[in-house]
Order: sequence, then structure tokens, then C-alpha cells
Amino acid sequence: MELSEAIKHAEEVADLKYSEAKEARLQEQDKYADECFACAAEHRQLAEWLKELKTIHDEIDDAADEDEIFIGYLREKMRGRMTHWIDNADSYICPICRFETSNPSRFEGCRCPVCGFQDEKDRRGE
Repeated sequence: MELSEAIKHAEEVADLKYSEAKEARLQEQDKYADECFACAAEHRQLAEWLKELKTIHDEIDDAADEDEIFIGYLREKMRGRMTHWIDNADSYICPICRFETSNPSRFEGCRCPVCGFQDEKDRRGE
């Protein structure tokens, strides 16, 4: 179930229970009316929480999209400037995307599996 579907469902249940509560009051079924009002309030609160969660989720998705665009831009700008894997003593780090591996030669052509960076000497076949 998607968040928007859960929100819609919670709102529908809240509306239904509120209507049932009003009808129960008219028929002097106070205990059932109280239960329906409580249920309606709980579902209304649930819908509000789900809306907040969806807003946060959407903002994170938007920020992630913007970050990916910016990271792509930086990778393109750095491709010609960074020419070697970064030796980190017990591992190697891709200078473009920061992917870390124990040995870049385990990848075909010593290419970074994340961004495709290839060390200058590997491009030349040294």
C-alpha cells in the first residue's frame, strides 16, 4: 500500500466512523457513539501523521534527485582532473564517487563499478 492510499483509507474510516457516531447519538446509543467518535479521532490523527510522513518522504526524494544531479555534475568536472585511485593504505578509493575497494584490479579494466572511473595508467594499458 502506498502512503497516499493509506492516507485516503484513514480519512475514509474517520469519516465513516464520525457518521456512525452521529447516527448512534440520534438513536441514543451513547456507548457505541463514544467508541465511534474515538475511532474517528484516532483515524484522523493517523491520517495527519501519514501526511507528515509523506511530506518528509517527498522532500527526501526531491533532495536525493538534486544531490544526484549535483554529484553527476561534479563527476564530469573531476573526470579529467583526478587520474588515479586514492591509496588509503588498506584500500583504494575512487576519486570521483568515493567507492572503496580492497583492490580495483578485480574489476574489468580497473573501472569503478559505481561511476566508471578508470585510472589513467589503466586507460593507457600500463
